[in-house]
Amino acid sequence: YNARHVENPDLWTAEDSVSTLFANMNQDVIPFGFTASVMLRRNLSIQLSGEGLISGLDYYDYRPYYGDGKYGRLVDDAELLGSDYEGYSMFDYNWTALNTTLLVRWEYHPGSTVYLVWTRSRPEYDPSVNDVDLSRDFDRFVSRGSSNVFLIKVSHWMNI
Repeated sequence: YNARHVENPDLWTAEDSVSTLFANMNQDVIPFGFTASVMLRRNLSIQLSGEGLISGLDYYDYRPYYGDGKYGRLVDDAELLGSDYEGYSMFDYNWTALNTTLLVRWEYHPGSTVYLVWTRSRPEYDPSVNDVDLSRDFDRFVSRGSSNVFLIKVSHWMNI
């Protein structure tokens, strides 16, 4: 688990490069990974691996920068609406992602192998929440749609 607090990251610079918006940032990150391998027989094995990430990002205490070390007053999300910075209070988000791979390897003849691979990718971006909630975020790993890729690779040793 990694939590960090950063003061004054540059969020947005206007097209005229005259005004810049700064804010404080809180970010919670939980990265994880796993891998397992099983030899069923001398010529047959199964491998499973996965890597995941849960992250929540929250910006607060927005303030414009006018140059020469001068900042404007602190503003909140509601005050950004209707201002020149409207839409830039939407930097807060929650991100969950889980990528897994299942590999079956069968050596059907010495030097000749068949690989069956299934890769599953499950990312989700949610701008409506800005925190890490393990119950909600782990539930997202198995719910809703995912991207699946299936691959078959055959190699054959030719004794020439």
